[in-house]
Amino acid sequence: MTAPLPDKHPVQTEAVHSAMEAVYDWNYEPEIDALRTLYANALERQWIGMKQLDWEQPLDRAAFSDTFSIGGIPIHETEFWRKLPMETRWKVAKGSACFLLSNFLHGEQGALMVAGQLVAAVPHTDGKFYAATQTLDEARHVEVFAAYVRKLGEVQPIAPALKQLLDKILATDDWKKKTVGMQVVTEGLALYSFRDMRNATREPLLKELLTYVARDEARHAGYGISQIKRKCIEQCFGWGKTVGAIRQVMYRGLDRVDAVFTLTM
Repeated sequence: MTAPLPDKHPVQTEAVHSAMEAVYDWNYEPEIDALRTLYANALERQWIGMKQLDWEQPLDRAAFSDTFSIGGIPIHETEFWRKLPMETRWKVAKGSACFLLSNFLHGEQGALMVAGQLVAAVPHTDGKFYAATQTLDEARHVEVFAAYVRKLGEVQPIAPALKQLLDKILATDDWKKKTVGMQVVTEGLALYSFRDMRNATREPLLKELLTYVARDEARHAGYGISQIKRKCIEQCFGWGKTVGAIRQVMYRGLDRVDAVFTLTM
């Protein structure tokens, strides 16, 4: 028998005000090939984190401690680090990793909520399809990071700077700003961090987990970049239409020009 849904919010919750328009698109034909391609790639590359990763294997403490770094500085290569007892190295490395991975986890929850917002707010069907796949990706990332942090220790509080960034992205009512804030800024930083940790670590489960996650994040960052390129093209085209209309008024008259040119920005 399944447990009933709770009547109240769980204790460990926090709200941020977010209000934006939900946009229907009654055209269901493909319009943006790049987004349809990303959508198709996302469907083909889905993975089940709790099945495809070996969660039964114990964490390799030696491998974890021997690849310890802070801010990209390879502390594990110093003579000071090597002289520390193995248990001390493990505790320090575990504490640092718990903090970093906990913030990866919190960031993925923020990305999950933003992706859900974009499904409703993006004005074209191709974007809605892609945002739906990213929502699933982010849910999976939350699941696997939470599971790994539980094996390692306890989830640490979110860093204030990350919380402030996520709050601003969630609160904005402009879907384009939301896309850039999440897909380019946040996902770009996350992709770099995931790849950096994946390349440095020799802990088998963490390395495999980050390989899967980084592959998804590269696709997410690609979506943000494609939207920036599309907006730049639209702005240039809109400028051309505006200038063209102004120039032709001189020769054709306002009524004729207005019948031909419509500014759609």
